[in-house]
Amino acid sequence: MSHPPANRHAGSPFDHVAEGLYIGSARAADAANRLRRAGITHVLKLYAGSPFFPGDLVVLENALPDKQFVPADVVWRGVDFVLDHLNAGSRVLVVCTMGVSRSSTFVLAALLSRGWDLRTAFVRLCEAHPAARPHPKMWQSLLVHYDVPYTLKQVFAWNRHMPH
Repeated sequence: MSHPPANRHAGSPFDHVAEGLYIGSARAADAANRLRRAGITHVLKLYAGSPFFPGDLVVLENALPDKQFVPADVVWRGVDFVLDHLNAGSRVLVVCTMGVSRSSTFVLAALLSRGWDLRTAFVRLCEAHPAARPHPKMWQSLLVHYDVPYTLKQVFAWNRHMPH
């Protein structure tokens, strides 16, 4: 599988992970011009309330608490939104408050749904967005909902070897 290079811009509130898929923090809401220049038209917002995104973007608010197991219906709602728009050729940004745990979990879920191996997806995500660190309960959500052939112990070993 070919992976485009990460688009890392100093101080950017979002990063390019894979074809059409971006990750970021709530700060991205204040970067409307950057979002438009990147061609981002859809946002999966994983926190409640402000900051809000400009009205010309299609936003699905799929708010959930951090550091908790993610129920299947919440995973599928967010992933279906991301995949529907990626498959239509749109660029989608996945954001949580800090751009660390919840957004990373949903980006990994989208990549898994597109046939990526979990370890390969995590390596790519960390290359593009070094802050990516799903909480252990969020990792458990991925392992359970996607029935991947990895254990939490293996995942934690990957975490230790990724750049911070």
